[in-house]
Amino acid sequence: MTVSVNVQTVRPRKLAAVRREIAPDEVGSAWGPAVS
Repeated sequence: MTVSVNVQTVRPRKLAAVRREIAPDEVGSAWGPAVS
């Protein structure tokens, strides 16, 4: 297997992170509100 790596330098940007524990079968329903 060949893996391609692309390294880029980008300008700083704002970032927000959310940590939440959910069951594997709840990923679909939890994804939308987390990124809205």
